[in-house]
Formats: sequence, C-alpha cells, structure tokens
Amino acid sequence: MQEGDQSRACRHTGSVTCVAFSSDGSRVASASAEGAIHVWDAHTGFLFYNPMTEHTGAIRALAFSRDGKWLASGSEDTNVRIWSAVTGKLFLTFTKHSAAVLSLAISPDGSQLASGGQDNVIYVTNMTNGELISGPLVGHGKAILSLAFTEGGVNVVSGSSDEVVYIWDTRRRTLFARRARAFGGCTTVAFSWDGGQLVAGYADGSVCVWDTNDELVVGRVQGHKEAVLCVAFARDGKKVVSGSEDQSVRVWNIASGGLMLVH
Repeated sequence: MQEGDQSRACRHTGSVTCVAFSSDGSRVASASAEGAIHVWDAHTGFLFYNPMTEHTGAIRALAFSRDGKWLASGSEDTNVRIWSAVTGKLFLTFTKHSAAVLSLAISPDGSQLASGGQDNVIYVTNMTNGELISGPLVGHGKAILSLAFTEGGVNVVSGSSDEVVYIWDTRRRTLFARRARAFGGCTTVAFSWDGGQLVAGYADGSVCVWDTNDELVVGRVQGHKEAVLCVAFARDGKKVVSGSEDQSVRVWNIASGGLMLVH
C-alpha cells in the first residue's frame, strides 16, 4: 500500500499498547503487542502506508516530533527506532538499553530523543545521526515510566515507579533537581510552556505541580479514583488537565487547587 492509498486501516492482531497524535492532530500512530505500528489518518481512518513491523517485541512507547516528520518507537526488544512519519521508512535504530523501553520524548526542536526503560536509566540521543548526547543518566531505582523536555530542550524530567521525579540537565549530563513524593509511582510528567513548573500524575490518582527551581509544591490535588495516565499545562500556565484510568478528564486551577471541569 502506497502513500495516499485509500484502503481502510487494518486492525492490529495483538493488544494495542500505546498511541500518539501528531501535533497538528492529522495523524495517529498506534502500536501493539505483536510489534507492529500503524500510522493512519485521524479523520478517515485510512492507513498512510503499510504497518512498520521491524520491532521483535511489544511496543511500549511512541512519540511524534513536533513538526510531524518523525515518529519514534520503543519496544520490549530493547530497541528505539526512528521512522519517517511521511513515508514509514526506518531511519535509525538505537540499541543502548538493556531492558524494555517504556518511555520516549522528542525535544521541541526535533534534535534530541530521550528514552527510558526497565533498566532504570535514561539516554538522550541526537535524532539526526544517533550519537549519544547524554547518558546513561542514572538515579531512579525502578523503571522509567514517563519523560518530557522543557520548551528549550535543555532539561528533561523523568517519572518512575520508584515514586521520584528527577529533572536532568542534558548539556551537563547531570541531575538538576529531585522531587520526591510517596503514594504511588509517577506515571506521567509534563513541563509548563515556560519551563518554570512541572506537573506529575501518580498511580494513586493524585496530581502534583512543582516549581522547577526549588522544592516548592505549587499545587496538589486528589480527585481521580484510579491512576493518572496523562497530564498537560494550559498555555497560560494557570490550569492543568489530567486523564485517568477512571475514564475521566479533569481540569484544575493550579493556584486554588479547585476543580474547574470534569469530562
């Protein structure tokens, strides 16, 4: 099947393990336990090209570059692969991890790829040539479940099942800050647009907002009944949205901690 073919998207033959939207919302990538990646039109459901099947294990992480040109995938086969999101062709393969890759993040300018996994370490790699920029970044005691870059791409935040959030300086290859919190592993993280705050979601259903420069907790809310799977800041930095296994989406006011909306 070629680019633009109007055939309907075929179904995955195994459980769907992760999904990702392109930044413009036009494309969706989905991946499965049998190691296949489908990239399809978000409006029509048509596949853009044949499924990518080079992974030999279940795929656990996907990430689009902001410009929509590249797609990264991480798998239980310990490999990270970068694909052309336009053609579906494999561009690069990274083989640095010693266990399953569980989390990925691409810097806003598309130049860096951060990966974390069950080996408890993080690597930051050059997207164009595969050269190592930082890593292994060692500090977490358990698997890395989530990663995010600051808008400038200088810092990476990592969340782990060890219940600790770390902020790393990718240029100096050092730990910049540590944010500890109990009550369940950190399942998802995100920076505010200006990089001044970070939000973390936890397995116990809570959401915590930190100042990135000190230990100050800006806001902490408890409302979800199950694990929080995704979080994001509003552009103005005053609101946070969270999604959970309890099938709800909640919008919070950071300053007051008040719940603004439930969907």
